[in-house]
Amino acid sequence: MKKWFNVKEKSAGVKRLQITWWIYKHFGEFPIRVIAFFISLGTFLTAKDVRNYSQKFFKYLYEYTNNKQYKPTILNSYKHIFTFANSLVDKMLAYSGNYSNINFDNKDVENKIIEMINNRYGAFFITNHIGCIEMLRAFIASKKVPKIKINVFLQQKHCEIFNKFINSISLQDKYVELLPIEEIDVDTAIKIKEKLDAGEFVFMAGDRISIHQQNAVYPASLLNHKILLPIGVLKFAILLECPVFTTVCPKKDRIYRMCMKEIKLEGSKKEKLSTLQQVYSKYLEDCTLNFPYQFYHFFDIFES
Repeated sequence: MKKWFNVKEKSAGVKRLQITWWIYKHFGEFPIRVIAFFISLGTFLTAKDVRNYSQKFFKYLYEYTNNKQYKPTILNSYKHIFTFANSLVDKMLAYSGNYSNINFDNKDVENKIIEMINNRYGAFFITNHIGCIEMLRAFIASKKVPKIKINVFLQQKHCEIFNKFINSISLQDKYVELLPIEEIDVDTAIKIKEKLDAGEFVFMAGDRISIHQQNAVYPASLLNHKILLPIGVLKFAILLECPVFTTVCPKKDRIYRMCMKEIKLEGSKKEKLSTLQQVYSKYLEDCTLNFPYQFYHFFDIFES
């Protein structure tokens, strides 16, 4: 079974991404949406593994929901890949600060997040690969709140092409720090705790196993099939002793919606860990069912 970190990064290359960016700057968004269409079509026709993983996902989704709309058809797999290609365009727009169609799905949660920003109260957000979490930075930039530092952990060695592209066009944001998840140690934990105490936000994905800690996992159920999720993310969240949220940013009716849920942690560390496991895995499944075409796991996430 091929894990996500065994799948080679699929990309057009830095030069072609730079050309796409030049087209966007001079001719607007529509031409790069057209480019995304042809890229997704090429990927669909040539990347057999990606197509097969997508169809396996829809097979399990159809069996779980009994919804004919989600049958594992060629059309559904193409729509899946096409949606992902468009999310990469959205990600580019988010980095440029040119995306404004973003709303919170819950006004009370939105007010709480803005209040935390204003009062410099840090929080830890457990994300997943559904939708486009990069839209959060665009949302914060669009609000009249003080600029806060966002710290994002990612597997940098497996996103080298896109990261090089972002650096090459100077879209770095001084309010966003990208941190390699491969280098987490005690010093990192101390540094992150200081950032949280200063009112900064920290983001880490909870749905992909670490290449360096492949056995640090816990079992969960997704669509009635076993998956393995990284337990280190949850332990790290507990260690930091701060507010913990699950969050996802899916697209609906051409608008990205920030969906967040605070996880109340009480009791011993073991009880807190159990709560996180249950809440996060349930949240992942709920998001998958609500936004199946934005389930961006083009590898064999299932254990059966």
